Order: sequence, then C-alpha cells, then structure tokens
Amino acid sequence: MDTITISINGQKIQTGKGVSVFDAAREAGIYIPGLCSYPGLEPLSKKMPDQACRLCLVEIKGKPVLSCSTTVLENMVIETKTPQIMELQVRNLKAIFRRYPSTCFCTNDLQEIVKYTGIKEIPVSPVKGLGKVEDIPFFIRDHDLCILCHRCVRVCEEIRGISILKYAWPCHVACPAGIDIPRYIRLIGEEKPGAALAVIREKVPFPGSLGRVCTHPCEDVCQRKKIDKKMHIRLLKRFAADCGDDSWRKRSIVLPSTGKRVAVIGAGPAGLTAAFYLTKLGHEVTVFEALSVSGGMMRVGIPEYRLPRDILQDEIDEITRAGVEIKLNTKIESLDKLFEDGCNAVFLGVGAHKGIKLGIDGEDQPCVMDSADFLRRANLGEKIDVGERVGVVGGGNVAIDAARVPLRLGAKKVTLLYRRTGAEMPANPEEIEAALKENIEILYLTAPVKIIKDDDLLKVECIRMELGEPDESGRRRPVPIKNSEFIIEFDTLIAAIGQRPDVPEELKVETGWGNSVKIDDNGKTSREGVFSGGDCTSGPSTVIAAIDAGRKGAQAIDQFLGGEGYIEESLIDPNASYQIREDINEGEIASIDFLPVENRIHNFDEVESGMEEKTAIAEARRCLQCHVISTVDAVPYEEAGCRFCGACVDACPVGALMERSISCHGLPDRTVSTICPYCGTGCQLNLEIKNNKIIRVEPDINGPANKGQACVKGKFGLDFVNDPNRLTTPLIKKNGKFEEASWPEALDLVSRQFSKYKGDQFAAVSSAKCSNEENYVMQKFTRMVMETNSIDHCARL
Repeated sequence: MDTITISINGQKIQTGKGVSVFDAAREAGIYIPGLCSYPGLEPLSKKMPDQACRLCLVEIKGKPVLSCSTTVLENMVIETKTPQIMELQVRNLKAIFRRYPSTCFCTNDLQEIVKYTGIKEIPVSPVKGLGKVEDIPFFIRDHDLCILCHRCVRVCEEIRGISILKYAWPCHVACPAGIDIPRYIRLIGEEKPGAALAVIREKVPFPGSLGRVCTHPCEDVCQRKKIDKKMHIRLLKRFAADCGDDSWRKRSIVLPSTGKRVAVIGAGPAGLTAAFYLTKLGHEVTVFEALSVSGGMMRVGIPEYRLPRDILQDEIDEITRAGVEIKLNTKIESLDKLFEDGCNAVFLGVGAHKGIKLGIDGEDQPCVMDSADFLRRANLGEKIDVGERVGVVGGGNVAIDAARVPLRLGAKKVTLLYRRTGAEMPANPEEIEAALKENIEILYLTAPVKIIKDDDLLKVECIRMELGEPDESGRRRPVPIKNSEFIIEFDTLIAAIGQRPDVPEELKVETGWGNSVKIDDNGKTSREGVFSGGDCTSGPSTVIAAIDAGRKGAQAIDQFLGGEGYIEESLIDPNASYQIREDINEGEIASIDFLPVENRIHNFDEVESGMEEKTAIAEARRCLQCHVISTVDAVPYEEAGCRFCGACVDACPVGALMERSISCHGLPDRTVSTICPYCGTGCQLNLEIKNNKIIRVEPDINGPANKGQACVKGKFGLDFVNDPNRLTTPLIKKNGKFEEASWPEALDLVSRQFSKYKGDQFAAVSSAKCSNEENYVMQKFTRMVMETNSIDHCARL
C-alpha cells in the first residue's frame, strides 16, 4: 500500500493512501471519540449524514470536519484537541445524552468518551418507557438506551450478511406507509424543514394532504404521552410540507422508459400513488377518472375546510409533472379494451363511493340521502338546499364531515344520531371536538327505526339503545330498549353508516363481501395482469392506508412487468442535511390554533392553522427519539434466522444490547486474550474477567482469522466455564466409582486400552482445540494404525 505522511497533534505519522483521518489516528494509537463508526462499515456520515453522532470532529486548517468521512492527504495537518473541537464535542455529546436516560455509562465506549471530553454536566433525560426485552437466552435489549448509531443493524446486514434486524420505532411501525417519522421530526428540530419534507416524500406523494387529514395512528403509540402529552406528529408533517423547499426534487429520479404501458382506473390516493411510482420506474402510465376532478375521496369526500383544494391540486400537479397522464370524465367499464389498446397491466383504484342504506322504512324520500353522495355533490360545488334542521346518522369521520358541511350550506341546527356511546365512537377525537364546538348536537345511544314524510318535514322515529355484549369489532353491541321510541323532526336526513365499492361486473374481476375486489398478498386480482388496492379492496379506510396500497400495487406491477419492484429512494441532499448542531433545548408543548367558530361555520375556509416555525421546532424537540431494534416482521429471533453470533451486541456502544452476564456483573477488572477452543478455526477472543470469573467474550477486532467476529459458541459458550460441575481434573472409574487422577495416569490408561480395539470397534473424535495439523495426524493415526474411517471432529463447521 502506498503511504503518505500526515501530522496529528504535531506527531508525524505514516499512513496509507485513501484511509480516513479517524482510522489513521486509531492505527497510530491516537484516540478520537465516536459512537457510530465501526470497523468494516462505511461511515454513517456518508450514508445518513443527519444521523451521524458527530463526535469524531477534528480541526483541519482551522475548520471542524468529521474525521470518519475525511480522507487523509499528503502533509495534512490535523488537530484533535483544540478548544473549538472540544467545545463542539461536548455540545454534540450533550445532544445525545438528552435522549439517553442513564448516567451509569455501562460500556467502555461511553466511559472513555465521557472521560476524554471532560463533560461535567450530564443532561437529565426522561425515561422513554420502552423497557427491557429479555426474550433471548444470551443478551438483553434495552430500547431506552438506544441512540440509533445503526451499528447493530448494519453489522448484521453488511458484515454478517444475515439481515434479520430493522429499526422499529413505535410511531414508524404504526405508520401504514412506513414514513421515517423520528427522522423528519429530528430534522425539523434542527431547523431543516426542507430535509424533513424530503424524508416524508421518500414514502408518500401527498405530504401536505396527509399533514391535514391523516388519522395519525403514529400519535396513538407516541411514548411522549407517558411523560406529559403525545407529539403533534401530523401537524409537524404539515409544517414540513408547507415550509419545506423543493430540494427533494434534485434527487428524485424517473428511470428510462421500459416500453411498458399501465392503466390506472381511479384518480384517488391509491391510484395516483401507484401511477406516480410506476412512472418513476419508467413505465408509461395513464390514469382514467370517471369524475370531472382528480383526487378521489380526498377531493369529493373530504371537505375543503379540512383539505384546501390548492394544497391537493399542487400535489396532483407534482404527480403529472413526473409524467403521469390523467384523463377525467372517462369511465372504464371494460378491461378487455385496455389490453387490446396495448396496456400491459392495470391497477384498479376505484375507491368506495357508494353509500350504504339505513335499511328502514321511508328512507327513499327525496330529503334522505347517503353521505357519500351528499359530500360529493357539496364538494363539487353543487347548491344543496338542506333546510334549517339536518339529521346525520353515524359515528365515523365521514359522519362528522356530513354534519359539519350542512352548517356551511345554511343549516341552523344539526343533530348527529349515534347508536353507541362516545367511548365507542370511531371518529377521531379532534373531529368530534370540532363538531361540538360548532354546536352540533350528538345524541348517543339513539338509532332511527322509521322515517315518515309530513308535508315538507321528515319525522324520524328513533329508539333508545343500551350496550350489550361486544360484537366482532370489539365494541359493545347496541341493544334497543323496549317502549323508548320518540320522534325528531328534520328537513334533511343524511345516512353516514358506511360506503362500499361500486365495481362494474363488466370488469370481470372476482369480488367478495361488500362488493370489494378480491386480491392476494401481492395485490393480484382474479384476472391476469390486473392488480388492485385501496378502499375498493379493503372497504372505506384512510388516506394513508390507500397510499400504502398504491405503493404496494406499484411494486407488484413492476415485478409483473419484469422489474425488481424497488421504489425506495433517498431524497435528502447529503451535503445540505449535515451541519454541526447547536445545543438543542427541549421545547414546550405546542398549542393548536383554529378559526373562531363564528368565522368558520358559514364558509369553507381552512379551520385548523398550521404551526409557526418557532412552535414547530419547539414541538419537534420534545420527541424522545424512541429507537427500537426488532427482527424483520417482528418474529422471534430464532424464527427470523438469527445465528446468535452476538455481532450486534459487540457493535452496540451504549448498552442497548448487552450480554446477560454483563448486566449482572457490570464492567470487568481485566481482559485476557486467548484462542477460541470450540473449533480449529483459531478465532482470537478477548475474555473480560471480574472476580476471577469470565463475564464476557468479545471477538478480537485484530484477530487474523476472525477479524472481530465469532459464532454463537465462541461468543456465548462461556457458561460451562463458570459451571460448578465443570470437570477440572481427569476421572478414572475404580470399583464402580469415578476417582480423580493425574493427567499422566489418564493418558497411560488410554494408551493401554487402545491395543484392545481395532477396526469397527474403534472411533475417534478430535478435540475442538486441535489445529489443522493435529487433525491431520489424528485422521492418519485412526485410518492407518486403528484401521477404521470412523473419525470426526466435535465442532465440525
């Protein structure tokens, strides 16, 4: 290897060309702190700059740089302990400790860094409440201690080649589309809304819309609520969408044309998402929409006061800018014609736009309508005379929308009829609260049983309900109370008890319950080349679920067309996303502003206000950054294919993954180097000793045979050493009992017994400690002297 000369802290050093400053210093015995660097892994600062620990700073020509990603040059002068560097390292270490709820520093890495930096005030961090997991016999996972250095996951994937681990933050796992929520929140906290938007856009093409209408299942599992109040994750997404720049476009790539054509039926969130990603994969995509507008239920189901039309249209325009063609007012009733015209695949995303009837007498009156039809007409700008008194039947988000819209059409009183109590109401709590603030009356435990037309009035006969045993949804079943009927008068009654797909029979795809399209796990329908997803397969669901269905549909169709189905992308500019971070102080709980009721109930102006920059940054800094490491698909480690080599444990610098022996005994008194006795490979190990007992085995990173790796035997096979029943001297049976003997006595007995046996009477098993040369001699002895081929090795790999 060619060498060059550099200077570190005034010391001249010879090092190889192309190595990093960090590695050159370590080879020369000069310590530079770091928690994300690991031998054999590309620096995290190159792969994910915003997630690097930023502790390995050095000064070159007066400027701080990360030593792990800076390559040495001839005559480079490097300083590691200038006041500037030490101050920045302490600042960055404090930022890490603000999310590390421990001050015991149970690893050598942490103790060394604390000692080196001289940090005096350790920030107090709240306990995240994720707790310890002890489902593995060899080591413990303490998710509260994880700092997301990525070392365990990367070692498993890039060094061991097993790839059974993944990041499983509670909010991230809860997101149907898999948006990296902790990452974009952290970027907002670092005052980088553009980079945060790029993270969101890596998974969804509708960030602004989701920032307003997502049902945010991520917030339900937010660990922050155990301390004070859960994070406003949805509104932070909205802030990134509203305030972020378009820097993400620079890294958004549309692949060259594949020559394949795909038809997408339905311009809703599922269809448009599928079309977007298929276009980026190089396919020619045309979206056919029966309505006069695109957006599906986002446009004709969700009122404008929740999702402004300009926000939605801007995101649809972004999809067409990528190359998607949208044909409006075009209803497709035959898939055969599409295939005849040259389409290679079809995606059905027709949604669930057909309302479900109440199933009671009198509901065919002109003033009784279903919510899907009512909201569609209202959202398309049709003037609807609802009268002064409006009744709505239902308890979901659609029912709330159907109740709030009539106020904006001139109604003076709106009453919502729901057959269960508020505790069972499926609508989002904030939507219910908004309706109540607009003076919408909610009659719980009430169900309509008959509608009578009386001149211009609707007399709705209702009955009181009580809750019985739970039904299949898990909610207690409403049971009518005898002789509790009463009458309510309305001008208009809107049924909002659900919708179902309207799938024409001419499409010739198999449908199931509720007329939903039947699909397999890959989104395939009963017809070759036809895929489906979204509300038309699942029934009415959420925008984020539909987007996820669109992503999966795009992947499946690309694979069907001969591609790999790979739609993942990194949209953050590595240079733009890195900066030396300042001290991050935890913010206060954000309060959300709304238009005053008197200013909103007579128009469709957006009700909820977005966060201002200072508020969003403060809110983002409340995030606990709950890092959880799990197996792929969250199955048990053994089922996931874990070899229990312990490489992930050895890679963890902060004690989030720790051997059970260490958790019981603490740090070692001394370390002894040895060779693993379990097989003849010759793996070099470092045995950590405390009170003359081995408490931990760490593969030696400099071991020529194993280079810091070991198998399950070498890593965790130390239990027998500490076992009180372990044999420490030979035993010879005399008069029916084993008695202790010396090694010469035992060997002499064995040699004398050999002469009694030959051929198939004899078998040999060589020791795990035998070298290759010793094994060779052993097999020669067995075959030539003992005249048998019955020989094996007790730890044969």
